[in-house]
Amino acid sequence: GAVPLDAELSARLHKEIESFSDQGLRTLSVAYREFASRPESAEEGQLEQGLTLVALLGLEDPVRDEVPGAIRTCKRAGIVVRMVT
Repeated sequence: GAVPLDAELSARLHKEIESFSDQGLRTLSVAYREFASRPESAEEGQLEQGLTLVALLGLEDPVRDEVPGAIRTCKRAGIVVRMVT
């Protein structure tokens, strides 16, 4: 059954997310919420409340082959690359 998200569980989930990050993995959370009827509209962030977490996944997302060359080109042009997504 569902377990409420308390401070201990939250800390465990954050530790797992940090572990994914340390391994170079992207984190994907899968969650749901049941509605009696389809919401017509909602304030920003309202629909993300009261979700039930189903899974926390670590996804490998390797750099595409052309990325290292593109970064070298940027550096030669004086562009500092901070992040590649």
